[in-house]
Amino acid sequence: MNHPIFATIDAMLEASGLGHSDYVAARLDSSVTVRDAAARFGVGTRCVTKWIAQGRLPSLKIGGRRLIRVSDIHKLIKEGSP
Repeated sequence: MNHPIFATIDAMLEASGLGHSDYVAARLDSSVTVRDAAARFGVGTRCVTKWIAQGRLPSLKIGGRRLIRVSDIHKLIKEGSP
């Protein structure tokens, strides 16, 4: 069965010009954990988790680890939204 997410991932990989493992590595390099994000905002991890649940802060869950792009943290700070 072909899930729509695979088409999205394939399109992102093609646009990036990177192979799958290189693309994932590039995304992880520019991402931080919930704990690191909380430290950047000066808040607790529960607050960051709440923002993720509310859809205010996008994240990616890989295994048991939730990662947040640094650019999304900067965007939320810039909006004055935390």
